[in-house]
Amino acid sequence: MCKGVSADNRRIDHESSALFLLRGPARSGTVLTHPMAARKVAARGVVVFRRIGGTYFLGGLWAAGARDGMECFETRAEKEMLKESHQQVPGLTTLAFNAAPGR
Repeated sequence: MCKGVSADNRRIDHESSALFLLRGPARSGTVLTHPMAARKVAARGVVVFRRIGGTYFLGGLWAAGARDGMECFETRAEKEMLKESHQQVPGLTTLAFNAAPGR
C-alpha cells in the first residue's frame, strides 16, 4: 500500500498494517481495515466509498499494481443508516489515483 494519498485538502495516510488516518479540512479520524483480495491487479490505485443517500463511508483502498487491498469495516452508524434508508445495499463510488505524492 502507499504511504499517503492527498487530493483537495484531504489526505489518507497508511499508519500501520491495518490502520489508516484520514484528514480533511474540518475533520480527521482513523479507519481500521482488513485485507481483501481483488480479482485482478489494479492498473490504478483506487479509494472506494459506500454511499447511503448523500452520506459516504470509506469502503476500501487499493494501490496501483497490487492484487490485495484493504477493506474498511462497516460502522454501526453505516448499518443503522442503511437500515433506515430501506436500501438493500449501499451505492459505490470509486476514485482513482496514480501514485502517492512526495512528502
